[in-house]
Amino acid sequence: MRKIYILLTLLVTSSLAAQINPIQIVPLQKSSNTVTRDSLAGKNFGVFSQKPSARDSDVVYRVFLVGDAGNDTVPGKTLRLLHTLAGGQDSTTVVFLGDNIYPQGYDGKAISAKKLQVQIDAADSCDHLLFVPGNHDWLAQKRKGQKALRKQGVYLATQIPSDTVDGKPVVNGLFPTDGPGPWTHIIAPGVRIVTIDTQWWLQGYPFHWVQKQAGMTVRKRYEKMLHELDSIFAVAEKNKEQVILCAHHPVYTNGEHGGYNRRFLHGVLNYTPFQIFGLMGLNRVLTQAMVHPRYKHMREDLLTIFAKHKNLIYAAGHEHNLQLFKDAQQNYFIVSGSGSKISEIKSTQFPAEYQNGTDHGFFCVEILRNGSRRIVVYTEDGRRTVLVRN
Repeated sequence: MRKIYILLTLLVTSSLAAQINPIQIVPLQKSSNTVTRDSLAGKNFGVFSQKPSARDSDVVYRVFLVGDAGNDTVPGKTLRLLHTLAGGQDSTTVVFLGDNIYPQGYDGKAISAKKLQVQIDAADSCDHLLFVPGNHDWLAQKRKGQKALRKQGVYLATQIPSDTVDGKPVVNGLFPTDGPGPWTHIIAPGVRIVTIDTQWWLQGYPFHWVQKQAGMTVRKRYEKMLHELDSIFAVAEKNKEQVILCAHHPVYTNGEHGGYNRRFLHGVLNYTPFQIFGLMGLNRVLTQAMVHPRYKHMREDLLTIFAKHKNLIYAAGHEHNLQLFKDAQQNYFIVSGSGSKISEIKSTQFPAEYQNGTDHGFFCVEILRNGSRRIVVYTEDGRRTVLVRN
């Protein structure tokens, strides 16, 4: 009997090797002039030797997007640059895109508070300072992750409380904190921020370690989030608002979290008798790759919604590098996750407008007086590269 079981397992596994296809690719516009870090060679990389140029007078609002900045206990080059550009600036919002505290979120210890505080100080006194949950903020995907996330939310609400200044609401803190969202706020005329918690859906696969909402299953709550997101986009499109959707997990990436070199392992641990090892804990880590069934499902649902709308910007972290993608609807997909860590670009799975796996840095969306937008990337040496003008 044991031999039959082993034989069946081998047959299923070998079958999977042939059947597991690359992750579904929603058409992206091919870029013939992808900007890479190497294409900027010869400039003074690695040394912060030049103060960034003065703010462009055509810019009426800026949104800085910084991911995975939670490893610094003292400001590194990225946070120092952010402070130079955004600290104390009006008409400026800063969004930290998750993994705000490495390695396991807010645990009540002094060092976790310190890692949050250096980020707060870097963006001191800007219009709005927002944090989005990441997988490490959920106790690195462990069972009591939601409890740690709530503690982080309480700390931020204490340190940077929302207020009203000159009759205008100043919104600061962690959003969303209870459930997947969406949370939304108009930060400036014609500019809308939306946040969702993508780890909420991935947490504790397959048991889903999240607090249930009364009278609603996890699946129903997830579907409600998608419906509300679609509705927000429709209203924003009607009102001609620029929407910036902020989350932690990217929907396009050429980094290690694409999981392209681990498809076989994901197949074995999710579609064969060996899935017992996934249930015993391996899936806690594997859910963080795009080829994992639950991540893949979430990605496809989000892309289905994006395909119905135009001129959206989706900003995520998770990958410790800088990437930019564009689809046929002129929606842009930012990966800005090198706030305090760096990881290499691992593949060419998706055509990229820009990718940089060697520098710390972050993205900025600039709203101009004529209603158009620019997407800009800053690297740790203070260099500013305009990637999108439209």
